[in-house]
Amino acid sequence: MATIGPVALTLADWARRIDDDGKIAEIINLLSQTNEILDDMLWVEGNLPTGHKTTIRTGLPSAYWRLLNQGVPRGKSTTAQITETCGMLETYSDIDVDLVALSGNDRAFRLSEELAFLEGMNQQMAGINVDSVYFVTQRTIPGVNGGNPVKYVERMNARNFLSSMGPGLNTSGMTADVTKAWFVDCGLQYSGSPATVISGLDHLNGATVSILADGSVQPQQVVSGGTVTLQNAASLVTVGLPYVSQLRTLCMEPEGMVMQVQDYRKKIAAVAVRVADTRGLKVGPDFTRLTEIKERTASVSMGAAVPLFTGDERLIISADYLVDDDVCIQQDNPLPCTVLGVIPEVSIGDGPG
Repeated sequence: MATIGPVALTLADWARRIDDDGKIAEIINLLSQTNEILDDMLWVEGNLPTGHKTTIRTGLPSAYWRLLNQGVPRGKSTTAQITETCGMLETYSDIDVDLVALSGNDRAFRLSEELAFLEGMNQQMAGINVDSVYFVTQRTIPGVNGGNPVKYVERMNARNFLSSMGPGLNTSGMTADVTKAWFVDCGLQYSGSPATVISGLDHLNGATVSILADGSVQPQQVVSGGTVTLQNAASLVTVGLPYVSQLRTLCMEPEGMVMQVQDYRKKIAAVAVRVADTRGLKVGPDFTRLTEIKERTASVSMGAAVPLFTGDERLIISADYLVDDDVCIQQDNPLPCTVLGVIPEVSIGDGPG
């Protein structure tokens, strides 16, 4: 027998909404939130079926100091059209007509339920439970708006990818789930039955995107017709514009030395990078000589996503004595990276000259 309680009102729900005199009870909404963004947000009716197009001035004509009896070049201003896309936020309320009739006041009963739907949509819009930062980002996507600039309203995604936990909840003792990681720009996430074709990416047409599918990095693709095709079917897929994160250490000055050694030749034979919930780092003496840390072990079967790692990852990076003693770390995959420390193994060579 199917269970409908979580998605449809039942007689038990009806009984909990009737007070002692048989009237619709006044519900105290302890789950309501104050969402300042809804008070400050500006609304305008779009002039397109799926968005709003505006024209902005992008350049002013040049002006010149003129001598007597001398002319000046002609000039003009420049403009560009910006198409701002829109989204649809919806929910669905379905109450059995006989259940409504039992209340004796169908309008009051339906209103008591619809107020909860409105509050739920408000909280979804305002990104409740996380401190959300919204941006109006101007991007130039090759296959969108004829390659002209487009403005998107984007929200920073919560840096929270813990198993079975929602944002804002106590995460003590939980392990990080790489499949839920979101480290792309202007991205979307698909969740459902295993699929190879991911659609709904019209806002990224013509752009090269990074793909994280069930926790595994798939090759970058160019979005065509609003879709990308995965190498392997996946049920949780994050697709978006890639970005590169880089870290470069400062010049070393080891403690306990009787003189400064910053201009001495030094060899950093290996380095340990202390990380938390991290995968996919590359390390090297500079950003042109990077080696990826290999993290797949015999305990991780082929085809399964490599779990995130917390601890020290050691890598041999150089056998040369150089004055430059930088350690460079790069993350260019759509994966999380938190560096807590860099521990080099250093040998001091001869002095300058």
